[in-house]
Amino acid sequence: MVRWARNEPPRPPEPAQHLFGWFTELDLVRKSDHHGQAECLDYVQIAAWRQLRDLPVRDWEIAAIIRMDLAYLAEIRRRRDENGEVAETPAAQQVSSRPLSPELFDALFPGS
Repeated sequence: MVRWARNEPPRPPEPAQHLFGWFTELDLVRKSDHHGQAECLDYVQIAAWRQLRDLPVRDWEIAAIIRMDLAYLAEIRRRRDENGEVAETPAAQQVSSRPLSPELFDALFPGS
């Protein structure tokens, strides 16, 4: 059994250290939804990354990255819920108290 020091973050087992690096690379270019919440990595993103990096990624490694991603996102959601943070829906976001009149629309979008 591996034991970690209190302030030391857990690391993957030695034979899988490269997976953490790959996951970190993919996480840096992760998409977010319109609420700013991180979206799951998908196979298209992973395939594009794999082709760009020209890496011989095996099926089990892709499966491990997907599982790491699901665990990562679950932890983000758990912490957000624990802290009482709730993502606002677009209807709940007030951009302006001024109603959108035809004149304001024309000022914002000239030539429309």
